[in-house]
Amino acid sequence: MEFAMFGFEIYTSEVDDRGIDFVARRAGRFVEVQVKTVSGYNLQYVNESKFKASDDFVVALVRLAEGAEPALYIFLGSDWPSDDGLLVYSPYEGKKS
Repeated sequence: MEFAMFGFEIYTSEVDDRGIDFVARRAGRFVEVQVKTVSGYNLQYVNESKFKASDDFVVALVRLAEGAEPALYIFLGSDWPSDDGLLVYSPYEGKKS
């Protein structure tokens, strides 16, 4: 709903087999959006096979806290990894990353 409130057209997917929860379009530009939800300060991850290091891939992180409005954080795929250490890439050698 936040994307719609900011003027995006929203296209939902029938099947979530590619890690895309919806596609948003504004001013002729499309972005693929993956939504992740956390409570507290838990870590969250995006499977490497579903991740795109691109400005056209967006992770919308929703933080839920008891007694508070949900907080929304938006990250572009091109933001990884970040210099401040907030967004990291953790390859697991010999395992799925």
